[in-house]
Amino acid sequence: MGNQQVKKTVCAFCGNFCGILVHVEDGKITNIEGNPKHPISRGFTCERNRLAVKWLYHPDQLMYPLKRRGLNDGGGYVLTEKGFARLDYFKERDEGKQGLEEQLEEQTERLAKLEKESQRLKEE
Repeated sequence: MGNQQVKKTVCAFCGNFCGILVHVEDGKITNIEGNPKHPISRGFTCERNRLAVKWLYHPDQLMYPLKRRGLNDGGGYVLTEKGFARLDYFKERDEGKQGLEEQLEEQTERLAKLEKESQRLKEE
């Protein structure tokens, strides 16, 4: 067995802030139990704490942002088989910048045309 520690803390899953003891082994939480010395909860914890370790290390736990995938049929998205794709933040950001730059260029061209038209009308 590796390095074992028991950390005293409170649960923040709800507003009661029950006292808990978090058992940590080699940097990984192994168990959570109520702290019997806590003045308010006196060792009681709800189901949230008993299931917290399973929730934290569940294989389906989201580890990165996801983006909805599918075809937009005009009335919303029709999801593909997988439904969601991993969101590459930097790729999305760069594509968004590129889209904004294209829009800015289009608007600049439109504004230049309007200014030319305005000048032409003033001269007439």
